[in-house]
Amino acid sequence: MTVGAGYIYGITDMPSENIDSHTGFIYSRYQHGEVYVRGILSYGLSQYSNIDVKNFGAQAFFGKEIMPNVTFEIGGRYNNFDLKSDLLTAVGNVEYKRNFVVNSAITMAPKANFGISSDVAKNSDLEPCGLNAGVGFDMQYHKFAVVLNYDFEVRHNYIGHTGYLKMKYIF
Repeated sequence: MTVGAGYIYGITDMPSENIDSHTGFIYSRYQHGEVYVRGILSYGLSQYSNIDVKNFGAQAFFGKEIMPNVTFEIGGRYNNFDLKSDLLTAVGNVEYKRNFVVNSAITMAPKANFGISSDVAKNSDLEPCGLNAGVGFDMQYHKFAVVLNYDFEVRHNYIGHTGYLKMKYIF
C-alpha cells in the first residue's frame, strides 16, 4: 500500500483565458499482483483573469499490467467547482514504465503515457472528448519516492499543460 501527498501547479492557455491553478492532494494505491486500485482527493484554487474558482476533486482508477512494463488503466474523475457545477469524466490510459535498479537502495523509472477522456456529465463549454500524453520520472530511495511528471491535454479550442512533483512514503 502506498500513501502520499502532493502539490500541483498548472498553467492552461485557452483562446480567451489564461488560468493558473494550485492544487493540493492526497493519494493512495493498493496493488495485488498485476492488478491495482488507486485514488486521489484534491482541493485547489484556479486563478482566472478576473475570478478565483475553488475546486474539489476525487478520482478512482483500476489498472492491470497487460505486458512487461505496459499498464492499462480505466477510471473516472469527479470535479466540483465552487459548489455550482460538476464534471464527471471517464478516462482510459496506457503507460510504459521501465524500472532501473541503481543499487540495493535506489530505483529509477522513466515513463510515458497516452490516454483518452470523455466527459460523461458536464456543465462547461469544453468539447467532451480529449487526448492526453505525458512523460515522467520516478525515483525511489528505500521507502521514500519522488515523482516528477509533465502532462499535455488537448481538446477542440483547449490546450492544458500540467507539471507536478509528488513525494510519498511507501508503507
